[in-house]
Amino acid sequence: MWCPFPEPSNEFSSLEGGGMITVMSMNLRFGLADDGENRWALRQHLLPAFFAAHPADVIGFQEVNDFQATVLRQLLPNHQYIGVRPDAPERWQHNLIFYPAHWICESSGHYYLSDTPDTPSKLEGSQWPRQFVAGCFHTGRQRLLVANTHFDFNADVQVAAARIALNLLARFPKNLPRVLTGDFNAVPGSLCHTLLTSGAEGFQDAFDGAHVPTHHNFTGQSDGGQIDWILYSGKGMTTVACGAVTTSFRGRYPSDHFPVWARFRLISNK
Repeated sequence: MWCPFPEPSNEFSSLEGGGMITVMSMNLRFGLADDGENRWALRQHLLPAFFAAHPADVIGFQEVNDFQATVLRQLLPNHQYIGVRPDAPERWQHNLIFYPAHWICESSGHYYLSDTPDTPSKLEGSQWPRQFVAGCFHTGRQRLLVANTHFDFNADVQVAAARIALNLLARFPKNLPRVLTGDFNAVPGSLCHTLLTSGAEGFQDAFDGAHVPTHHNFTGQSDGGQIDWILYSGKGMTTVACGAVTTSFRGRYPSDHFPVWARFRLISNK
């Protein structure tokens, strides 16, 4: 299923009454981190070349500080985004969903992976407050639900977060194709992955059978399994190709994670 990065689908092409879409998940690495020679000020200049070489229709970003969101908006002028926490603290890391500007966002929500998801909070045992962002979009030919998240490190917290994520998705219209991107801090086959990909309402993993390690700490040499996922579900939605961007730019990497992407075919449900 692996292939070179596809060309962007600026409009849904005519294909079985639907179209094609490329989705990416990218942990940007928050800009306030003390990363020495890999700090934000010394790597943000890599992003224009990255996005030019690897355009995507939908991008789920994690760990985005406010000033990084400003840069992303400038670099992706044909996109809009959701996911900014209102009145966020100065060091807050947003989970953002960038989507084509010609799409209509019919509804969206910013939540917390906690027992009180509508108010700033966190699960017991979670190191940080963790977020879940979702939006229902209309492309003109297709309705699509997209969600983006960032799980904690603790396995028990991850399982609880997965259950909350499924409950939050239930707030949105049913029977739509769904895509869930994120840094899950867990590998395929983990308890939270199994929970999200099991049952009648479960997701499928776009990388099923083709997983690649994604965290590399700016070295290009991964130190674990694939913790960045793209999951999907819905009648008439299939994976055409998937991959990870493991190449460097000017000998350096734009993030400490390899961005992952998947190309989907969708049947129109307008």
